[in-house]
Amino acid sequence: MYCIPPWVPTLDLCLSQAPRPHTFTFCTISKNGMPRARTCVFRSWLFNDKSTGVLLFTTDLRSGKIDDLQFSDGKFEACFYFHKGSIEANTQNNLSSSSSSSSSSSSSSSSSSSSSSSSISSVPSTPRSSSIQIRLSGFAQPLMPARNFYPNLYIPSEQPSPYNMASFQTPNSPSVSSMATALYNSPPQESVDVDNNNNNNKKSHEQLEQQQQQQQSQQSQQPQDSANVAANATTINISQQQLAALKGNAIYPIYSPSYLERYRAQYAHDFQSNAYHKNYINMTSPQAAVDQDTNMDEDSTPPPPTHVEWDEEYTRVWKMMSRYGKASFRRPCPGSELDDESRRKLDKLSRGVDGASDDAGKDQFVVLAMFVNSSDVFYDSLNRRSKSYRIEDDEWIETEVCP
Repeated sequence: MYCIPPWVPTLDLCLSQAPRPHTFTFCTISKNGMPRARTCVFRSWLFNDKSTGVLLFTTDLRSGKIDDLQFSDGKFEACFYFHKGSIEANTQNNLSSSSSSSSSSSSSSSSSSSSSSSSISSVPSTPRSSSIQIRLSGFAQPLMPARNFYPNLYIPSEQPSPYNMASFQTPNSPSVSSMATALYNSPPQESVDVDNNNNNNKKSHEQLEQQQQQQQSQQSQQPQDSANVAANATTINISQQQLAALKGNAIYPIYSPSYLERYRAQYAHDFQSNAYHKNYINMTSPQAAVDQDTNMDEDSTPPPPTHVEWDEEYTRVWKMMSRYGKASFRRPCPGSELDDESRRKLDKLSRGVDGASDDAGKDQFVVLAMFVNSSDVFYDSLNRRSKSYRIEDDEWIETEVCP
């Protein structure tokens, strides 16, 4: 079953209410071990579908972010901060414009007041009553078809997992950032059998070994460290956030958007006679709609995105950029020495007379996709904080912690 990450509704609501641009802090580790933080702009959800839980932003191919991500296997931490005042002000502006437009189009004052009240009631009160900080960690991968950069993802099959999820303990004190660093620098812990609590589904070591060999033959692109963890799955004592981090650099359930759209259209007519199902189809994302396929083989998995679909997604994000944003990719190499030639080029760019087309900067344009393995959401004024972890493929656990 496809599970929308628990942090997505909160972030999506904040993005819809906060003024643009939607900036966030993107943190990496450089080759010399120094942390680096940059302010980036959120562009879109992957395939314009928030249920994927994958966030997109853009960068220059020549920037230091690319080197940092390559050095650290794509590991990152990102932080969104939504100030209470900015969210409330933008929400009130939206409500005011909504109320004025509805009152001008209504035929009576009573219908106008009812329209205004319904708009106000539709805005949840929790995000507006507190400043919100949302921290996300996971791995990022580039998308740039011209350089043959495509997200290298392995979509898991529906075969039984060798991990016994019932034996995992809920994480308590370690922070997400410190845990992410420790996971990739520390050796495996002493061996403990994780299958003791599942006698009915217990498999022999030979069976597990055979299963892992079959899986590894299907995922030759998977990083070696993830394969080693899977091969020793019966003897590693591992917690939820560790499992997601160790598996995360290759495994993430992203499916072909065209396949999901065809599926949604194919089965929509089955629900037309039922109002509940009508609302469900309208409200459910294409990514989640795949779960309603009653004729689909239980062991089958939707196909991954094709290169054509990745190319279309890259083009979609490029078209979203403003003319000024596109021109920024025609600048001299970021961080290079400012000489006379670069000064002249920057001056021409600022005046819009450099003589190049908008698409000229596309050679340096990279879309970065953030695949999230854990989140940390903090409501300041409410003294509330929750953490969530991706434990297996698309399943998450969420726990309340002290702020």
